[in-house]
Amino acid sequence: MPEERVAVRGRNPSGLYVGVDGCRGRCWVAVALWGEGAWDVSVHRDVFSLWHKYKSARLILVDIPIGLRDGGSDGRLCDLEARRLLGRRGSTVFPAPCRAAVYARSYEEASRINEEMTARRLSRQT
Repeated sequence: MPEERVAVRGRNPSGLYVGVDGCRGRCWVAVALWGEGAWDVSVHRDVFSLWHKYKSARLILVDIPIGLRDGGSDGRLCDLEARRLLGRRGSTVFPAPCRAAVYARSYEEASRINEEMTARRLSRQT
């Protein structure tokens, strides 16, 4: 397989950050973000092909929400778009907690804080 270049649409790979999550069917989904607000989504059959494509990224973050909300009842745009793109599988995109909930000492406290800040409780899977 020929090497793929990360510099898409003239983007500089040094400003590239990639979020990664595993999927059923043993594949990986990557969301690549450039500082200019550009983004790209790709699916990989294995972690090696994902690494090959994005090895020049500044950071590759696995299964970690990027950009927590401070509050508000509107969901994160990236989560809403991911659900729309996934269609029937959209329910597999779990809402990220608000920033304050991440610092709670228990699930119950985090869920209460999240509800106060966003009007939504957290699921155990979040």
